[in-house]
Amino acid sequence: MWNLDEVEIYAYFTFDHVLAVRARFLKSRADFVLFNVYAPCDAWCQVVLWDSLSNRLSNLDGINI
Repeated sequence: MWNLDEVEIYAYFTFDHVLAVRARFLKSRADFVLFNVYAPCDAWCQVVLWDSLSNRLSNLDGINI
């Protein structure tokens, strides 16, 4: 992921408990999004987080996740 000879990182975004990186493999030109999730310990906060993450994932149609 962090080898810049293999992957081009062209955007990133954050929201509560999540860092997401939009990138592209240089050889295949395949775009992808990598989500790094730091889930809270509180069960209700986890539900809110996963609902939010699910909604965002549904908006990434056509991108490898």
